Amino acid sequence: ANEFLAAENSISRHTIVGLQMALLDEKKRQKRGKPLNLLGEAEFGPQFFSPGRIVAARAYQEEKEKEKEEKQREIGNKKAQQAANKLQKDKEKEERALVATERRKIAAEAKAAKAANIQSRKNEREKAAAAKIAKTKQPKNASTTEKGPGKSTKATDLLPGPVVLEVEGVAILETSRGRKVQPPKRFAN
Repeated sequence: ANEFLAAENSISRHTIVGLQMALLDEKKRQKRGKPLNLLGEAEFGPQFFSPGRIVAARAYQEEKEKEKEEKQREIGNKKAQQAANKLQKDKEKEERALVATERRKIAAEAKAAKAANIQSRKNEREKAAAAKIAKTKQPKNASTTEKGPGKSTKATDLLPGPVVLEVEGVAILETSRGRKVQPPKRFAN
């Protein structure tokens, strides 16, 4: 099997070399077969060559070759510029994609933070409402049950009780705002 593959490889290489040589020979023949078209002039009929005209024809052919090479160079430069532009556009596209993903990530984080903030405020409101409900359901203290008619039930009454000072056997109360009040004697006990 190895001998068969080696022989096949050798034949393929020999064929490739032969085809390459035939291609080179064909290119040489094509160069040789071109009409000179001296000085770029269109002439019909037989052409007579003088040494001056031959030099002019060779210069014309060299100029045509230079133009052809310049055109090939321009094509190569244009392709290179297009490739560079494509790379630049791809790079910009990647950068825009990164910026967009970063923006989406920041927006998602902000949305999550906002949702967490809303949830915490909601929890606080629920706790406050539960505390308020629990406070209203508590059994009333003895101090609140002894209120008579005409007594106010303002929020300031729910604050801690007034400070009581005993001066010469008379109780003097101090309100939450610091005012000293002497209650009538009928409320003494």
